[in-house]
Amino acid sequence: MEELRSCPEETLGGDVAAARVMDLEEAARRLHLPALIVCGSLDRLTPPALSAQLHALIPGARLDIIEGAGHMLPLERPAELNARIRAFVRPAEPATPPRLVPVGRRVIGS
Repeated sequence: MEELRSCPEETLGGDVAAARVMDLEEAARRLHLPALIVCGSLDRLTPPALSAQLHALIPGARLDIIEGAGHMLPLERPAELNARIRAFVRPAEPATPPRLVPVGRRVIGS
């Protein structure tokens, strides 16, 4: 949090101004992959309403809101954020190892 507090106001203001004019809707609609959107309920830079809009644009995306957290989730709630990321990624891991072709076996033209 100290890094954020020591950041010049012009930098923070520039980030906020850029975010307000940035339009990523078309790019978000073209995403066809698993997506996790995590937001703090008290985030004033990218509020939950904005995360909900992004969620609606990405087919099959998942939206998780961490109650009582702000914008800096990795600093404010690292364990909770990591748990949500792990829970999201874990189902994508294969339940069984992939079938492997034995070494030395001819696959084509056997």
